[in-house]
Amino acid sequence: MKHVRTLLVAVALAFVGCASSRHGAPTEAGRQTITQLSGDIEAQLIHGTAASAHSVGAGVVAAWGALPVVYDSLRIPIAVVDTMNMRLGSGSFHPSRIGGRRLSRYLDCGRGMTGANADTYRVTVSLVTWVSERSGGGTQVHTAIDASAKARDVNSYPVNCSSKGVLEREIAELTAAVLQTSR
Repeated sequence: MKHVRTLLVAVALAFVGCASSRHGAPTEAGRQTITQLSGDIEAQLIHGTAASAHSVGAGVVAAWGALPVVYDSLRIPIAVVDTMNMRLGSGSFHPSRIGGRRLSRYLDCGRGMTGANADTYRVTVSLVTWVSERSGGGTQVHTAIDASAKARDVNSYPVNCSSKGVLEREIAELTAAVLQTSR
C-alpha cells in the first residue's frame, strides 16, 4: 500500500508538471493540494518536486512506445502504465544504481563523512515519465523524480534528495536514440 501511495504522488506530480514546461527547464509541481486521480484515489502533491521537459524529434505515439525500452535499459522497474495519458511510472523502489551508474550521478542527497549520501544511504526513488505534443510541432519527454535517503546503520529520519537533472536528460536522450534505431 505504501508503494501505491508513493506512485500516486508521482503520477499526481506528472499531471501538474504537464501544465507548463519549457524545453529543458524544470517546472515547479505546485503547492500542496489534494488531487483526485481516478475513482476514490487521492494523492497529496509534494511542494518543490520539479518536472523536467526535453524535446525529441519524433511523434508523441512513437516516443511513448520507446519509454518501456528506455526504462528497461536503465533497469528502472515499471509499476504503472497509463496508455490513455501516455505516462509510465516506477512506483517506489530502492536502487543501488540506475543504469549501472552510481546514484550520486543523478541525485543530491547531501554528503556525509563517507561521501555522497546517495551512494551510501538507502535511497527510495519514485519517478514518472510522460510525453506531450510541443507547440509548433515535435514531442516533449517529461520526467518527475521524487527521492529520499535514509542512513542504513542508524535509526534516523530520511533526507530529501534533489535531482541533478541528469536522469531526466538521459531518459529523453535514450528515447531519441531508441527512435533513431527503429527508423
